[in-house]
Amino acid sequence: MAARLFLRRAGLWASARAGRAAAHPRDYCPALCSPCASGLDQRLSYATRSAAADSYLVEVLKSEIEHELREEANKKGSLKGSAGPFELSDKAGTEEVILSRKFGSEQIAITCLVESQYPDEDEEAEQEAAEGDQSEEEGENASGSKPVEVLHLNVTITKEAPMPALEFECTYIKGADEVDIESISFLNEQPSENDSEPQLYTGPDVDELDENLQRAFHELLKARGLTPKVATYVLEYLTVKEHREYMRWLHNVETFFSS
Repeated sequence: MAARLFLRRAGLWASARAGRAAAHPRDYCPALCSPCASGLDQRLSYATRSAAADSYLVEVLKSEIEHELREEANKKGSLKGSAGPFELSDKAGTEEVILSRKFGSEQIAITCLVESQYPDEDEEAEQEAAEGDQSEEEGENASGSKPVEVLHLNVTITKEAPMPALEFECTYIKGADEVDIESISFLNEQPSENDSEPQLYTGPDVDELDENLQRAFHELLKARGLTPKVATYVLEYLTVKEHREYMRWLHNVETFFSS
């Protein structure tokens, strides 16, 4: 409204000046033809385009929010099960959740994060051999592979104090028979981030451990409640959380440009 009023006044002003110019053609140079006036027109053009772009963005954001609300209503109640025996902590605005529990004299904390990954060539070949060639165009990368949702779990077991601690880096893919252990570290102190200091030896390569020892560590985690059932629930929970955080992001951006 203010921009239109300003343009109208500018037009009337230009007409009046043009009339005076006709009366004194040799003495008059139209002000609106000056470099300053040209810059003013350019700024008005930028402001108009900016307002139109903001309005369009807000309109699309609102449409996306409405769509996601319908999707949320359709999926409502789809999450079943629980993280028991763990207590699940979910902080709004973050990508991760934390599972925690007391187990005898131990305090167990598991930080969980989901990530979409594409299988490497060896894994892809194994999957095709097991399932047959059932690739779908939607959701595939250039090589035809479909992304896999991988749950990353950082398991920390302590007794009475932050140190020493036994730390497991684990992964889980929905449908797997067990949670996979990627690394096992025994920490007497926090590893230094200073590259000039000697790096602590925290543990061996898990794949190089004796198979019986590997199995014993898997059983240890199961005994403390980290089972495929719990991992599946957390994976599905994080999928729901990702949608919730996306909705929060949409609302925040829409509010930012609407105010």
